[in-house]
Amino acid sequence: MTQILQLLVGVYGLFTLIMLVVRFERGLILLVPIVPLTTYAYRSPITGLNLNNLLIYTAFSMGLLRRMGQRGPLPPATWPIITFFTFTLFSWLIGWLNYRNNSWYPYETWNWFINIERWVVYALLYFAYSFGWSPRIPVRRAFAWMLAGFFIVAAYNLIEAAWPSQYLVISGRAGGLFGQANSNGIFLASFGLLPLVFASTTRSAARRVLYWGIFVLGVYGTLFSASRTGLICLVAGLLLFTFYRSKRAFAAMAVTLCLLVPLGPLLLPKLVLERFESTVGGSEYEGFAGEFEGSTANRLVQYQAGLKLFMESPIIGQGLGGFYYRSPKYLPPGAPEVARSSHSAFLTMGVDGGILTLAGFLWLLASLARAGKRLYEEGPDEETRLLGLFLLVSMASKILANFASLEFVTGDVTAYVWISAALVSRLQGQVGVRSRVVTRPVARPAWQPRAGPEVRPPVMHG
Repeated sequence: MTQILQLLVGVYGLFTLIMLVVRFERGLILLVPIVPLTTYAYRSPITGLNLNNLLIYTAFSMGLLRRMGQRGPLPPATWPIITFFTFTLFSWLIGWLNYRNNSWYPYETWNWFINIERWVVYALLYFAYSFGWSPRIPVRRAFAWMLAGFFIVAAYNLIEAAWPSQYLVISGRAGGLFGQANSNGIFLASFGLLPLVFASTTRSAARRVLYWGIFVLGVYGTLFSASRTGLICLVAGLLLFTFYRSKRAFAAMAVTLCLLVPLGPLLLPKLVLERFESTVGGSEYEGFAGEFEGSTANRLVQYQAGLKLFMESPIIGQGLGGFYYRSPKYLPPGAPEVARSSHSAFLTMGVDGGILTLAGFLWLLASLARAGKRLYEEGPDEETRLLGLFLLVSMASKILANFASLEFVTGDVTAYVWISAALVSRLQGQVGVRSRVVTRPVARPAWQPRAGPEVRPPVMHG
């Protein structure tokens, strides 16, 4: 199965690469559904040189060439992105100064540069779609192809259930196309509301049933991954979506969820139920962490170590890799055998880069979420407003997920955030242009003479 997927992704990716050069707008559309399939893209022996990166670099380069011949404001998140990457490189410099004498640091530095490269690569998607999307092609079409990519990820869980993968056999959880259960669940939870957006804006009953079917398939994939974070994000996303759409629907859903909690043992699959029940199963750790199972306990003790490391240098941080090198002194015996990672994107940035990097990251997330909220509030039609709400909900899900995961920093499952943000920024620009055209007063041409005071003839009384 893996070899067949690699062959299909390779052929499709090569065709997409050609289209990016020959017909750029069509290439951008074709690029959307291949994004979740990057794990199966061709990888050369040279680190960082693979089909996925080549596609993104080509898309960014072609979009930048198109931008060079145009005028207009930069995309909304431009300066937050630049600021965040500037602080990230600064934290690497601090790390090099702190750990340059360590024999393992050169190797680890290369790994961290790869993580930085992942950030840069997917950020380039934001600029590729911001600069290169043609106004002749409706933005809805790109979201429709994004829905196709979501469907591929969700449907693959059915394939994995029919023909269990090695990951599923070992862990008992569905890793999906990403080969990792948490990434699979968080992806489906973060973008699972996109089918509901299409279902709310179509007049075709058949299509509405199709979109609802894709949504149910995404919920099944989230449950099948047994990701606690993914399930929490899915529920939070649904609550936020209904909160903005209807306060009554939000209250009804909140009450329904409260009533369904006692029925969890009857409604939830056995795999998911056992996963949640094992959270308080206890472990070999002492103290508070010992009350939870191994995975959760590992995260708790690493959170404690991360907070202590953060307090040592809260402004500039420990430098890139600081948690990896300095956490053992705050971890209990046996804990350094784990990944020595804080399992939290926010805590990792706080420890490695201090308040500077963390503030840049929060500014970036806030700018993306604000773009979706603004479009939802100011959109001229229902479809445009719902696409803005989709970005807002997906960003909220990602923020919630990354309190307990690192996939925003190192994973391949965040690319749709960048694409969605870029498309929403395009819609914002179109809405802004229309509103200025309507409300702007007509200016008097510079060459038109100023009218003098009206002179009336005298009234003759006879």
